[in-house]
Amino acid sequence: MAEDTALSDAASASVSYRVRTISLEDLRQSVIKGLADFNARPTHAIFIIFLIPLIMLIAFWVGTDQRLIPLVFPILTGFALLGPFLALGLYELSRRREMGQNITFRQAFNIFRHKAVGSLVTLGVILTILFGFWLSVAMTIYQATLGFPAPPTFGEFAAEILTTGPGWVLIVFGNGIGLLFAMIALAISVVSFPLIIDRHVTTGTAIMVSVDVVVHNPVVMAVWGFVVAMALLLGTLPALAGLVIVFPVLGHATWHLYRRVVE
Repeated sequence: MAEDTALSDAASASVSYRVRTISLEDLRQSVIKGLADFNARPTHAIFIIFLIPLIMLIAFWVGTDQRLIPLVFPILTGFALLGPFLALGLYELSRRREMGQNITFRQAFNIFRHKAVGSLVTLGVILTILFGFWLSVAMTIYQATLGFPAPPTFGEFAAEILTTGPGWVLIVFGNGIGLLFAMIALAISVVSFPLIIDRHVTTGTAIMVSVDVVVHNPVVMAVWGFVVAMALLLGTLPALAGLVIVFPVLGHATWHLYRRVVE
Protein backbone atom coordinates (compact mmCIF):
# COMPACT_ATOMS: atom_id res chain seq x y z
CA MET A 1 0.00 0.00 0.00
CA ALA A 2 1.08 3.54 -0.59
CA GLU A 3 2.09 5.89 2.18
CA ASP A 4 -0.65 6.54 4.70
CA THR A 5 -2.33 9.88 5.13
CA ALA A 6 -2.91 11.11 8.68
CA LEU A 7 -6.33 12.45 9.57
CA SER A 8 -7.22 14.04 12.88
CA ASP A 9 -10.53 13.35 14.56
CA ALA A 10 -12.48 16.62 14.62
CA ALA A 11 -14.43 15.46 17.66
CA SER A 12 -11.40 14.76 19.82
CA ALA A 13 -7.87 16.02 19.34
CA SER A 14 -6.55 12.99 21.22
CA VAL A 15 -7.87 10.55 18.63
CA SER A 16 -6.48 10.21 15.14
CA TYR A 17 -7.16 8.07 12.10
CA ARG A 18 -5.12 7.02 9.14
CA VAL A 19 -6.74 6.83 5.73
CA ARG A 20 -4.79 4.39 3.64
CA THR A 21 -4.29 4.65 -0.10
CA ILE A 22 -5.67 1.33 -1.35
CA SER A 23 -5.73 -0.51 -4.67
CA LEU A 24 -8.24 -2.46 -6.72
CA GLU A 25 -6.84 -5.61 -5.10
CA ASP A 26 -8.16 -4.31 -1.79
CA LEU A 27 -11.61 -4.08 -3.34
CA ARG A 28 -11.33 -7.64 -4.59
CA GLN A 29 -10.25 -8.91 -1.20
CA SER A 30 -13.08 -7.02 0.48
CA VAL A 31 -15.63 -8.67 -1.78
CA ILE A 32 -14.05 -12.09 -1.20
CA LYS A 33 -14.29 -11.59 2.57
CA GLY A 34 -17.85 -10.34 2.17
CA LEU A 35 -18.73 -13.55 0.35
CA ALA A 36 -17.05 -15.54 3.12
CA ASP A 37 -19.15 -13.77 5.76
CA PHE A 38 -22.29 -14.46 3.79
CA ASN A 39 -21.44 -18.12 3.26
CA ALA A 40 -20.44 -18.65 6.90
CA ARG A 41 -23.77 -17.44 8.25
CA PRO A 42 -26.24 -16.38 5.55
CA THR A 43 -28.11 -13.31 6.69
CA HIS A 44 -30.42 -12.95 3.71
CA ALA A 45 -33.43 -14.07 5.77
CA ILE A 46 -33.46 -10.59 7.29
CA PHE A 47 -33.95 -9.06 3.88
CA ILE A 48 -36.38 -11.71 2.65
CA ILE A 49 -38.63 -10.91 5.60
CA PHE A 50 -38.26 -7.15 5.75
CA LEU A 51 -36.44 -5.50 2.85
CA ILE A 52 -37.56 -7.23 -0.36
CA PRO A 53 -41.32 -7.15 0.39
CA LEU A 54 -41.03 -3.47 1.34
CA ILE A 55 -39.36 -2.58 -1.97
CA MET A 56 -41.87 -4.66 -3.94
CA LEU A 57 -44.82 -3.03 -2.14
CA ILE A 58 -43.47 0.44 -2.85
CA ALA A 59 -42.80 -0.41 -6.50
CA PHE A 60 -46.29 -1.97 -6.86
CA TRP A 61 -47.95 1.06 -5.28
CA VAL A 62 -46.04 3.46 -7.49
CA GLY A 63 -46.56 1.35 -10.61
CA THR A 64 -50.33 1.20 -10.14
CA ASP A 65 -50.77 4.91 -9.54
CA GLN A 66 -50.64 6.76 -12.86
CA ARG A 67 -49.38 9.94 -11.19
CA LEU A 68 -46.41 8.11 -9.66
CA ILE A 69 -45.32 5.90 -12.57
CA PRO A 70 -42.43 8.29 -13.40
CA LEU A 71 -40.97 7.54 -9.95
CA VAL A 72 -40.56 3.77 -10.42
CA PHE A 73 -37.03 4.01 -11.83
CA PRO A 74 -35.88 6.80 -9.45
CA ILE A 75 -37.05 4.71 -6.47
CA LEU A 76 -35.21 1.60 -7.63
CA THR A 77 -32.01 3.50 -8.45
CA GLY A 78 -32.29 5.65 -5.34
CA PHE A 79 -32.26 2.49 -3.25
CA ALA A 80 -28.46 2.68 -3.51
CA LEU A 81 -28.57 5.97 -1.57
CA LEU A 82 -30.18 4.25 1.41
CA GLY A 83 -28.20 1.02 1.08
CA PRO A 84 -25.43 1.93 3.57
CA PHE A 85 -28.05 2.65 6.25
CA LEU A 86 -30.09 -0.48 5.54
CA ALA A 87 -26.95 -2.61 5.91
CA LEU A 88 -26.32 -1.68 9.57
CA GLY A 89 -27.03 -5.19 10.82
CA LEU A 90 -24.63 -6.69 8.29
CA TYR A 91 -21.75 -4.52 9.52
CA GLU A 92 -22.41 -5.70 13.07
CA LEU A 93 -22.41 -9.36 12.04
CA SER A 94 -19.15 -8.92 10.14
CA ARG A 95 -17.63 -7.17 13.15
CA ARG A 96 -18.63 -10.00 15.47
CA ARG A 97 -17.37 -12.69 13.11
CA GLU A 98 -14.08 -10.82 12.71
CA MET A 99 -13.67 -10.95 16.50
CA GLY A 100 -14.37 -14.68 16.57
CA GLN A 101 -17.73 -14.29 18.31
CA ASN A 102 -20.78 -16.39 17.64
CA ILE A 103 -23.34 -14.59 15.51
CA THR A 104 -27.08 -15.06 15.40
CA PHE A 105 -29.98 -13.58 13.50
CA ARG A 106 -31.02 -11.58 16.55
CA GLN A 107 -27.60 -9.93 16.91
CA ALA A 108 -28.10 -8.11 13.61
CA PHE A 109 -30.66 -5.98 15.45
CA ASN A 110 -28.47 -5.32 18.48
CA ILE A 111 -27.14 -2.37 16.49
CA PHE A 112 -30.14 -0.36 17.70
CA ARG A 113 -28.79 -0.64 21.24
CA HIS A 114 -25.37 0.58 20.16
CA LYS A 115 -23.67 3.30 22.21
CA ALA A 116 -23.53 5.56 19.15
CA VAL A 117 -27.06 4.82 17.93
CA GLY A 118 -27.77 8.57 17.82
CA SER A 119 -24.98 9.09 15.29
CA LEU A 120 -26.20 6.13 13.23
CA VAL A 121 -29.76 7.44 13.14
CA THR A 122 -28.63 10.98 12.32
CA LEU A 123 -26.61 9.75 9.36
CA GLY A 124 -29.53 7.60 8.27
CA VAL A 125 -31.81 10.63 8.36
CA ILE A 126 -29.33 12.56 6.21
CA LEU A 127 -29.36 9.80 3.58
CA THR A 128 -33.17 9.61 3.74
CA ILE A 129 -33.43 13.35 3.11
CA LEU A 130 -31.02 12.97 0.20
CA PHE A 131 -33.21 10.17 -1.17
CA GLY A 132 -36.34 12.30 -0.87
CA PHE A 133 -34.62 15.22 -2.56
CA TRP A 134 -33.58 12.91 -5.41
CA LEU A 135 -37.19 11.82 -5.93
CA SER A 136 -38.31 15.45 -6.00
CA VAL A 137 -35.63 16.37 -8.55
CA ALA A 138 -36.45 13.30 -10.67
CA MET A 139 -40.12 14.27 -10.81
CA THR A 140 -39.19 17.85 -11.73
CA ILE A 141 -37.00 16.60 -14.59
CA TYR A 142 -39.86 14.43 -15.84
CA GLN A 143 -42.29 17.34 -15.78
CA ALA A 144 -39.82 19.56 -17.64
CA THR A 145 -39.22 17.02 -20.42
CA LEU A 146 -42.39 14.97 -20.86
CA GLY A 147 -44.95 16.83 -18.78
CA PHE A 148 -48.18 15.47 -17.35
CA PRO A 149 -50.36 13.49 -17.29
CA ALA A 150 -48.20 10.40 -17.29
CA PRO A 151 -49.19 7.50 -19.58
CA PRO A 152 -51.89 5.26 -18.04
CA THR A 153 -49.73 2.11 -18.06
CA PHE A 154 -46.08 1.37 -17.31
CA GLY A 155 -45.65 -0.13 -20.80
CA GLU A 156 -46.76 3.09 -22.47
CA PHE A 157 -44.57 5.07 -20.13
CA ALA A 158 -41.52 2.96 -21.07
CA ALA A 159 -42.29 3.39 -24.77
CA GLU A 160 -42.53 7.16 -24.37
CA ILE A 161 -39.16 7.24 -22.60
CA LEU A 162 -37.34 5.01 -25.10
CA THR A 163 -38.82 6.11 -28.42
CA THR A 164 -39.15 9.89 -28.22
CA GLY A 165 -36.66 12.75 -28.29
CA PRO A 166 -37.80 14.22 -24.96
CA GLY A 167 -37.60 10.73 -23.50
CA TRP A 168 -33.92 10.44 -24.43
CA VAL A 169 -33.27 13.90 -23.02
CA LEU A 170 -34.85 12.67 -19.79
CA ILE A 171 -32.63 9.57 -19.79
CA VAL A 172 -29.41 11.50 -20.33
CA PHE A 173 -30.16 14.41 -18.01
CA GLY A 174 -31.82 12.28 -15.34
CA ASN A 175 -28.96 9.79 -15.21
CA GLY A 176 -26.45 12.64 -15.02
CA ILE A 177 -28.21 14.21 -12.05
CA GLY A 178 -28.67 10.77 -10.49
CA LEU A 179 -24.93 10.18 -10.78
CA LEU A 180 -24.32 13.41 -8.88
CA PHE A 181 -26.58 12.25 -6.05
CA ALA A 182 -24.81 8.88 -6.01
CA MET A 183 -21.41 10.58 -5.75
CA ILE A 184 -22.60 12.66 -2.79
CA ALA A 185 -24.01 9.60 -1.04
CA LEU A 186 -20.80 7.64 -1.68
CA ALA A 187 -18.62 10.44 -0.34
CA ILE A 188 -20.48 10.82 2.95
CA SER A 189 -21.30 7.18 3.65
CA VAL A 190 -18.72 4.84 2.08
CA VAL A 191 -17.19 4.05 5.51
CA SER A 192 -19.26 6.24 7.85
CA PHE A 193 -21.54 3.61 9.36
CA PRO A 194 -18.80 1.01 9.99
CA LEU A 195 -16.64 3.74 11.54
CA ILE A 196 -19.42 4.80 13.91
CA ILE A 197 -20.06 1.19 14.91
CA ASP A 198 -16.36 0.49 15.42
CA ARG A 199 -15.17 3.74 17.06
CA HIS A 200 -18.38 5.34 18.41
CA VAL A 201 -17.55 8.64 16.68
CA THR A 202 -19.93 11.49 15.94
CA THR A 203 -21.82 11.82 12.67
CA GLY A 204 -19.68 14.79 11.62
CA THR A 205 -16.45 12.91 12.25
CA ALA A 206 -17.69 9.87 10.35
CA ILE A 207 -18.64 11.98 7.33
CA MET A 208 -15.31 13.79 7.45
CA VAL A 209 -13.36 10.53 7.44
CA SER A 210 -15.54 9.09 4.67
CA VAL A 211 -14.96 12.13 2.45
CA ASP A 212 -11.24 11.89 3.14
CA VAL A 213 -11.29 8.24 2.03
CA VAL A 214 -12.81 9.28 -1.30
CA VAL A 215 -10.41 12.22 -1.72
CA HIS A 216 -7.35 10.02 -1.22
CA ASN A 217 -8.69 7.08 -3.26
CA PRO A 218 -10.76 8.70 -6.05
CA VAL A 219 -10.24 6.03 -8.71
CA VAL A 220 -10.69 3.06 -6.40
CA MET A 221 -13.78 4.59 -4.79
CA ALA A 222 -15.23 5.36 -8.22
CA VAL A 223 -14.74 1.72 -9.17
CA TRP A 224 -16.34 0.64 -5.91
CA GLY A 225 -19.34 2.87 -6.58
CA PHE A 226 -19.67 1.39 -10.07
CA VAL A 227 -19.43 -2.16 -8.70
CA VAL A 228 -22.12 -1.45 -6.13
CA ALA A 229 -24.43 0.16 -8.71
CA MET A 230 -24.03 -2.69 -11.21
CA ALA A 231 -24.44 -5.35 -8.52
CA LEU A 232 -27.64 -3.75 -7.25
CA LEU A 233 -28.92 -3.42 -10.82
CA LEU A 234 -28.30 -7.11 -11.47
CA GLY A 235 -29.82 -7.87 -8.09
CA THR A 236 -33.16 -6.46 -9.19
CA LEU A 237 -33.42 -9.37 -11.64
CA PRO A 238 -35.60 -11.30 -11.60
CA ALA A 239 -38.26 -9.36 -9.69
CA LEU A 240 -35.74 -8.02 -7.14
CA ALA A 241 -34.97 -11.58 -5.98
CA GLY A 242 -31.24 -11.18 -6.64
CA LEU A 243 -31.01 -8.57 -3.89
CA VAL A 244 -31.42 -11.37 -1.37
CA ILE A 245 -27.81 -12.37 -2.11
CA VAL A 246 -26.29 -9.22 -3.62
CA PHE A 247 -27.23 -6.84 -0.84
CA PRO A 248 -25.86 -8.89 2.09
CA VAL A 249 -22.61 -9.58 0.25
CA LEU A 250 -22.13 -5.87 -0.48
CA GLY A 251 -22.91 -5.01 3.13
CA HIS A 252 -20.35 -7.45 4.48
CA ALA A 253 -17.81 -6.33 1.88
CA THR A 254 -18.27 -2.70 2.96
CA TRP A 255 -17.18 -3.60 6.49
CA HIS A 256 -13.99 -5.21 5.19
CA LEU A 257 -13.36 -2.27 2.86
CA TYR A 258 -13.58 0.01 5.89
CA ARG A 259 -11.03 -2.16 7.68
CA ARG A 260 -8.62 -1.87 4.77
CA VAL A 261 -8.89 1.86 4.18
CA VAL A 262 -9.25 3.28 7.72
CA GLU A 263 -6.58 2.44 10.30
